[in-house]
Amino acid sequence: MTDAITVHEGGQEMTFTFADLARYHGFGFPGGVAHSFKVMQRALPLLDEGRPVERREISIRTPFKGPGARDGFEMVTRATSESRYTIDDGLLALERGEFLK
Repeated sequence: MTDAITVHEGGQEMTFTFADLARYHGFGFPGGVAHSFKVMQRALPLLDEGRPVERREISIRTPFKGPGARDGFEMVTRATSESRYTIDDGLLALERGEFLK
């Protein structure tokens, strides 16, 4: 894994660091920002044989409601503003422990 996330927009490369996402979000929920960064850092290389994917083709489906994560995903993918970001409580893994709403 690298310390950055690289995607394409219109075929041009865009790279984001955790610091970029944190600056975009602000100071309120750094754990959520870290969550989104790590999820994308792990998941995006699994798509399109490791090549950077088009950011506006990525949809996010998550049970995680935190604003830090939402902002991190938004900065990289624009999924929230383009209606490709879905909160899905059906993805909750309650057997893993208590979930705070």
